[in-house]
Amino acid sequence: MRPRALTAAIVVLTLGLIAPATFAHLKNVGGSLLDLLASADGVVVALVVEPTQDPPESHTRMHVIQALAGSAPPAEFSLANALSPLRYAKGQRAIVLFSGKGEDLQAVQLAGEGLVVEGESIDPATGDYVAALWKATHEADPDGDLGALLRTGLRLPDRKIRLLAALDIAEIAHHKPGLSESTRAALTKDLADPALDPAARVALSRALGLDP
Repeated sequence: MRPRALTAAIVVLTLGLIAPATFAHLKNVGGSLLDLLASADGVVVALVVEPTQDPPESHTRMHVIQALAGSAPPAEFSLANALSPLRYAKGQRAIVLFSGKGEDLQAVQLAGEGLVVEGESIDPATGDYVAALWKATHEADPDGDLGALLRTGLRLPDRKIRLLAALDIAEIAHHKPGLSESTRAALTKDLADPALDPAARVALSRALGLDP
């Protein structure tokens, strides 16, 4: 995986090609979900028990609702983030990426990279998607088609997940080995679907070298 600073630069270049009307929907999405997952030892859906404290502590007390991928923390844990804290409110549910083991864990997501869960539980398809992406970033599979996996994220109910999928597809398209021919063909068909998210449409069009 590329360093996050380089990934952020690539995303900025991608967004620079996007029209102002759709740029507003993408500018606050964050960087690469793939890079975040590659840095995570585990992923859980968690309930915020105590809200994020102010610096310098900047830690959040959380309770595990569902383990999605990687190592599983204790039922209740403390998430620390002193760099650029992602702030959580009490009672909020979120997809949390962490590093470390035990009760005191380090946050992988920084400010602006939160994945809030609407409702009481995560959509099962979203949970399966995040788990599959984590596995793909941690277990080398020479026969795997990462672009095809990311494409499944374009149809998920959470809009931020959809847009992150589009941005990761755009990044993969511009780096070797790029997207497979079958994935390119499938994405070209997706662009003809009026139900496709407009902001994702622009990012995918640029990824395929087409006018949005």
